[in-house]
Amino acid sequence: MGLLSPHQSRKVRGCLEISHSAGYYAFRPHPRLFAAACGTLVPIRRDVIHAVAHPDEDGYYVECLEVAVVTQGDNLDDLVRNLDEALSLHLEGEDLAALGLSSHPKLQLIIEKPLAL
Repeated sequence: MGLLSPHQSRKVRGCLEISHSAGYYAFRPHPRLFAAACGTLVPIRRDVIHAVAHPDEDGYYVECLEVAVVTQGDNLDDLVRNLDEALSLHLEGEDLAALGLSSHPKLQLIIEKPLAL
């Protein structure tokens, strides 16, 4: 892949969007497309739903980043069980592709806890 000339400000090449500004080049994945091996552009489907768990005075609460799901639990086991149930109910009967998700998404749970320094 060659570099852009200074007069070019934006170009999509393969799965990268290349921007040029003030003498700097930025390479980032194109936000809505990626290039398949044949060069055909197809929509991106996420394989992972991210959820962030936070401790509170009653246990934990969790919020998903890609879908509108929030739930809670007294402990981490309850939290995971409740999150699995809430996601299943939320996504039941939905067209996952229309939501930008793969047909079998995975869940990544991040536990955010302040450090005791």
